[in-house]
Amino acid sequence: MLGIGDFYYELAVQVVEICFSMRAETGGLLEMSVLLSKLKKMRGTESQIIEEDVERSIRTLEPLGSGYEIIKMNTRTFIQSVPREFSQDQGNLLRKASERGGKVNFQVFESLNNWTRERFENTIESLLSEGLIWVDSKTKSGQADYWIASFSVSI
Repeated sequence: MLGIGDFYYELAVQVVEICFSMRAETGGLLEMSVLLSKLKKMRGTESQIIEEDVERSIRTLEPLGSGYEIIKMNTRTFIQSVPREFSQDQGNLLRKASERGGKVNFQVFESLNNWTRERFENTIESLLSEGLIWVDSKTKSGQADYWIASFSVSI
């Protein structure tokens, strides 16, 4: 009646457009700050969209079974735009990487979590295959670093 529902439906469509256009870069996990920046550009500088607006708009998609979900990792908020459920190991690795600026490697993870190399590599492989992390194999230490793809997308 007040047109508020239309606002959130319109915003949901824009969120879907942005998430879909960036899926190849982010693996379907887009940081909220990046999304808000893209929404401001799309809607114009006078737009005052905030995180709560995005969360409400994503809730309008729930009846469609769309797979869009809000995920909080430490102090950061992400929009997951592909249906998936993270295993406990994947979630732990992503959280640890988010605490370290988006990067993790076996040495750091082993010392913090006492994981075996096999467990670490299995978790990394599953995240790599889904496009959620990228590998940097040309490090000074000679050991690969792994980056959460959505942390590497600039605003």
